[in-house]
Amino acid sequence: MKRGFWLAGTAAAALIAGAPAPARAAPLPLRPAIAPEGFDARVAAAKSAMMADPGEALRQSLAALAAARAETAAGRDEHLATAQWLQAEALLRLRRPTEAGPIVETALATAAAKVPNSKLLGDLTSARAKVAAARGQAPPRWTASSRPTASSGWPISRAARRWR
Repeated sequence: MKRGFWLAGTAAAALIAGAPAPARAAPLPLRPAIAPEGFDARVAAAKSAMMADPGEALRQSLAALAAARAETAAGRDEHLATAQWLQAEALLRLRRPTEAGPIVETALATAAAKVPNSKLLGDLTSARAKVAAARGQAPPRWTASSRPTASSGWPISRAARRWR
């Protein structure tokens, strides 16, 4: 019985030692071969490049901003705010918060007026806090015009009720 285990172990070691190294697959390119067209494709490209290559995400967000400015549809303002949010996020990842700050404020004003209670507004509020943190400041507080109220549809906590 010992001889059978010894032979099996020896055969396995010989196979492993003599086996060629597995072939490596070629790395996938980060950039698509064909440039995306239109606003939605540019936004998707900016979001996918944000973590790996913020510089590319910035270029895609600027292209999305140009596409949004060329639009005449009803959702133009939301598209502008979305492109500006992506631009600000890319600038933050490139450690340029002084450039990102005014962009976030502009997009936040647009989103608050045109698409209130949206995910975009939440993303912009988060970006505003990131800008403040990158500048070494405390995150901005609620202002009289942006604080939650019963009519805005936001859930109001007990602490928030004291502001009224």
